[in-house]
Amino acid sequence: MIKGTRNTAKFNKLLEYTYQLKVKLLNTKYYEDITKIDQKVNELFGIYNNGKTIQEEVKTKLCNIGKQNSYFKYNMFFKDTKHDKN
Repeated sequence: MIKGTRNTAKFNKLLEYTYQLKVKLLNTKYYEDITKIDQKVNELFGIYNNGKTIQEEVKTKLCNIGKQNSYFKYNMFFKDTKHDKN
């Protein structure tokens, strides 16, 4: 999942909702179940926060394309110079 304002807001609402359920079900038999759900949600939120934004993804891809283009230019230069020597 790519980080964005809309997805961050959704995660914040989900975390708020699970917290409210934990408080509501504190002294019931369902507390363990909601604790497990809350743990999974927090793990997913951690993975989401470590992800890249769309802008970072684009920059990475553009940088890699630039490296590939430089490699091809380098190879073409040497191929052209080899032909010149023969």
